[in-house]
Amino acid sequence: MLGKLVGWAKQIGQSTFHLHRLNIGPRLTLCFLFIILALLVGNAISLWQFHLARTQAERLSGVDQELIAVLQAHTSLMSFYERLDVLAHSESTGELVSEVEGLGNAILQDSRRSRDALSRLPSEVQLDPALLPTLLSIQDSLPAELEAITALAKSNEWEAVRLRLANQVRPLESRSSALVENIDREVGGERAQAVLNIGQAQRRILLILPTTAVLTILFAAFLGSAITRSITQPLGRLMEGSAALARGDFSHRVAAAGEDEIARLGSVFNDMIVRLQELYRELQRREAYLAEAQKLSHTGSFGWDVSSGEINWSRETFRIFEYEPTDKVTIELVVQRTHPEDRLAVQQLIERVSRERTEWDFEHRLLMPDGSIKHLRVVGHPSRDERGSFEFVGAVTDITENKRAEEALRRSEGYLAEAQRLTRSGSWAWDVRTGALFWSQEVFRIYEFDPEKMKATWPTFLERVHPEDRPAIEQRAKMESTHKELVNVEADFRIVLPDGRIKHLHAISHPVLDASGEISEVVGTVMDVTEQQQARAALERSEGYLAEAQRLTCTGSWAWNVRTRDLFWSEEMFRILDYPEKIKPTMSHFLERVHPEDRPLMEQRAKTESTQIGWEGSGVDYRIVLPNGTIKHLRSVAHPVTNESGELTEVIGTTMDVTEQRQARADLETAFEQIKVLKDQLFRENIALREEIDRSSMFEEIVGESPALQAVLSNVMKVAPTDSTVLITGETGTGKELIARAIHKRSHRAARAFVSVNCAAIPPSLIASELFGHERGAFTGATQRRLGRFELAEGGTIFIDEVGELPPETQIALLRVLQEREFERVGGGKVIRANVRVITATNRDLQGAIDAGTFRSDLYYRLNVFPIEMPPLRKRKEDIPLLVEYFIDRYASKAGKKIRGINRATLDRLKAYVWPGNIRELQNVIERSVIVCETENFSVDESWLSPRPEETGQARPSLLKMPASEEKETIEAALADAQGRVAGPSGAAARLGIPPSTLDSKIKAFGINKHRFRVS
Repeated sequence: MLGKLVGWAKQIGQSTFHLHRLNIGPRLTLCFLFIILALLVGNAISLWQFHLARTQAERLSGVDQELIAVLQAHTSLMSFYERLDVLAHSESTGELVSEVEGLGNAILQDSRRSRDALSRLPSEVQLDPALLPTLLSIQDSLPAELEAITALAKSNEWEAVRLRLANQVRPLESRSSALVENIDREVGGERAQAVLNIGQAQRRILLILPTTAVLTILFAAFLGSAITRSITQPLGRLMEGSAALARGDFSHRVAAAGEDEIARLGSVFNDMIVRLQELYRELQRREAYLAEAQKLSHTGSFGWDVSSGEINWSRETFRIFEYEPTDKVTIELVVQRTHPEDRLAVQQLIERVSRERTEWDFEHRLLMPDGSIKHLRVVGHPSRDERGSFEFVGAVTDITENKRAEEALRRSEGYLAEAQRLTRSGSWAWDVRTGALFWSQEVFRIYEFDPEKMKATWPTFLERVHPEDRPAIEQRAKMESTHKELVNVEADFRIVLPDGRIKHLHAISHPVLDASGEISEVVGTVMDVTEQQQARAALERSEGYLAEAQRLTCTGSWAWNVRTRDLFWSEEMFRILDYPEKIKPTMSHFLERVHPEDRPLMEQRAKTESTQIGWEGSGVDYRIVLPNGTIKHLRSVAHPVTNESGELTEVIGTTMDVTEQRQARADLETAFEQIKVLKDQLFRENIALREEIDRSSMFEEIVGESPALQAVLSNVMKVAPTDSTVLITGETGTGKELIARAIHKRSHRAARAFVSVNCAAIPPSLIASELFGHERGAFTGATQRRLGRFELAEGGTIFIDEVGELPPETQIALLRVLQEREFERVGGGKVIRANVRVITATNRDLQGAIDAGTFRSDLYYRLNVFPIEMPPLRKRKEDIPLLVEYFIDRYASKAGKKIRGINRATLDRLKAYVWPGNIRELQNVIERSVIVCETENFSVDESWLSPRPEETGQARPSLLKMPASEEKETIEAALADAQGRVAGPSGAAARLGIPPSTLDSKIKAFGINKHRFRVS
C-alpha cells in the first residue's frame, strides 16, 4: 500500500507539479505554501461553522418572539371574551356600557402591540401567512361587534347579546386559538431544527479541527514524499552510475531529466564517465606492459599438458599456493586449495579450456590452511611444444593486496563523493602572506564563478559578499590572520549573485602555523545553507500563522514527554491558562489552574495517558480557575505518539476555550425553559378550557325564581369574591356543579381555569394520581409524567365532586393542600406549590361518615368553611314550569321540532311528582318526551311518572345520614326492591337518592353481588 502511495505521489509530482523543472529551493518553498494554504482553509471552515451556530440562535430568538406576541394577543382576547360573557350574564346595562369601550380599546392596543412586535422580527423569520391577516381581522371586526353588543344591551336584549357573543365574538377566540396552535407547532419545529443545527455545527467544529490537522499532516507528507522522490530518484540514478563506475562498467549512463542542480550534476557525471573510459583504456594498455614485469613479483608460471595431465609450477607458484616444491601437483591439488565458493567455477573452467583449448584469464580465491584468503589471477595460453603436444602455459599472480587496495579506494571515493553531494560544501585556503586564495570546484559553484575564466582573489570574493555583511567579513579576516588562538571559527554571511539572488553561507576556518609558530595559512570550508535558511524562515512564518489561528479560535496546542515529564505549550496555551511565557511549564502549573472538583479527574487522566499503551485519542471537558477567580470551560483532545518499538514516548493534543459556547448554550437552555413554562401554562389552561367547553352541563344557566334557590344564589354572590373553601351539599341532580361554576365565574379567578373531578367516577387507587398527578414509573402503566388536576387548575378553581368518596390516604394529601398550599406528585419527591381555590360537593352525610371513621374530621372542618346546601326539586315546585319550558326549548331545537304549548295535565303531573332524581331526572324525562312527541303540544307519558308517597322523599335524607355500618344492609334492601337494577327511575340509586356511579362504587367496596337480586 505504501509503495502504491509513493508511486502515486511520484506520478502526481512529475505530471502535475513538474517538480523536476524546479530547483530544490523553490520545491521546498512550494511545499510550505501549500501547507499554509491548507491551514487557512481549515480555519476558515471553523469560523464558518461558528457563524452558522450564531445565525441559528438568532433565528430561534425571533420565532420565540413571534410566539410570545401571538400568546399575548390570544390571552387578551380570551380575557376580553370572558369579561363580556360575565357582563352579559349579569344583565347590567350600565356596567356593560361603562366597561365595553375600555375592553375594546385594551384588546385593540394589545393587537397593535402584537403586530408591532411581529413587524420588528428579523427578516429571516418566516411568519405564518395567516398571522397578520387574523390579527387585522380581529382588530377590524371588533369595534363593530362592540357597538352592536352595546346597542343590544341598552335595549335589554340580553339573550341576543349572549347569542352575539357566542356567534360573533367566540369565533374570534377560536381563530386565535387555532393560530396559537399553528404558531406553537411552527416554533416547536424551528426550535428542534435550531437545536439540531447548533448540535451539528458543534460536532462539525470538533471534527473539523482534528481533521484539518490530520489533513494538513497528510498533505505535508504527500508533498514531502513528492519532493523527496523528485530529489532521491535522480540521486539514486547517480548512485547506480557510481556503483557501475566502481565495477568498471563505463557503458552506464545517468538519465539526466529536468533542469535542476541534480540534473546538471548527472550531465557532468556522464561527461566524467567518458573521460574515465578513455583513461581506463589507456590504463589497460599500460597494464599489458606491466604484466611482464609482474611475473617477477608475486607472479608464478605454470605449464599444463592436457593429454598427460602433468603440471609444472615455478617456485613462486608453490609459494603462492603454500605447497612444498616436492609435492606432486595435480588438478585435484589445485581444486583442494581453491575457496569452496569458487571451486565449482574453477572446475568448470578447467573442463571448458580442456575441451575448447582456448586461452583464459581467470580470478579466484584460495583458502589457506590458516584460514586466510588469497586472491589470484590466472592467465593461460594454449601452445604446442616441439613434439607437437598441446599444452597451456600461463601465469598465476597474487593480487590480494591489489584487491584490498581497490576495495578501500572505492569506499573512500564513495564516501568523499557522497559527503560532497550531501553537504554542498567547498574547501578553500588563504595564504596570509601573499594573499593568494585557493578554491575547490564546489566553492566556485557556490559563488557561481567560472574557474576557467577567472582566478580566486580577495576583491573578487568581497564583491560577492552582501554589503551589510562585508564589514564583518573584513574584520573576521583580520582576526583570523593575526590571532593564533582562534580555532574552528564559524561565521554566517550572505552573498549577492549578479541576478540579484541572495545565498546564505556558513564558513568554518582554522589557522595553519609554520615551523616558527606564525600563521602562514588559513584553511576552511564554506557551506551553502540557503535552502536551510529558507526552510527555517518558512517554518517561522508557518508557526506565526498557526499561532494566529490558535488565537482566533481560542485553541492552544501542547506536548508532554512521558519519559522526561517535559511540557511544551504554545503561546495560546499560556494565554488560556494565564501564565507568562517566560516560565517553564510543568504539570504542577497545569494542575494548579484546574478547578478543584475536576483536579482528580485530570490527575487520573494524566496517569492513564502516561502509563497505558494502546489507548486511542480522546477528549475531556474540564474547568480552570484563574487567579482573579474567573472560571473557564476547556475542551482538550489528546493523542499518543509511539516509537518504532511501539513504546509510548509522547502525548500531544489541543485545548480549546469553550467558555463562550457553554455560556451561549446555557442562555439558550434558559430561553427554552422560559418557553416551556409558558407552553405548559398555556397547555394546562387549554386543557381546562376544552374540558369546560366540551362538558355537557346540566344547565347552561341557573333557572328558577323560588325563594330556596334565591337564598342559594345570595350566598353565591357573597362568597364568590373571596378565596374561601366552599362545601356544597345536597341530593344528587340538584345542580351542585352549576353552583360551583357560578362561584368561579364571579370570583377574581374567573379568567383562569375551572377544573372539576368526580371522585365517585374514579377507582379509589387512582384518585390520588388524578388529583395530584404522577411521575413516570410511579406505578404499573405510568409510562410518562402526568399533570394532576391541581396543577391544571393553577391560579383558578378546582371542583371536587363526591368528596365523601375519597380514600383515607387521599384525604391526608388533600388536607395538606388546604393547610400548607403544597403537594407532591405520586412517585415524586418535588414539592409543588398550589394557588388554587377548592370547592367541594357531596350528597353524603359527612358527619355520619366522621362518626363511622371513614372521613377525617380535620378535613371536614377545613372544607366546611362556607357551606351551601342545595334544595331538592320537590322543595322548588314553583321552579318546575320554568325548568320545563327551558328544557323543551333546548331539546326541541336540537331535535328540529316546534312545540308551541304544554298540556295542563302534564304540567300538573310534573309538579305533583316527587322527583327523587331532582333536576337531572326532570331533564331526562323532558328529553325523552321531546323525542317521542309527534305534535306541537307537549305531553309526558303517565307511566314515566309513577306516583310515590311523600314519605319516600322524606326518608331519603335519613338514609344519607345513616352510619356506614348499616349502609350494606340498606343497599342490599334497595337492590332487592329494584330487582338488581341500579340505574333508572325505578333503580336502587333512585330509591337511595344517590348517583348510579356512587352506588356502583359502594357495591364494589362492600363486595355485593347485585346479580343475585335479579328475578329471572
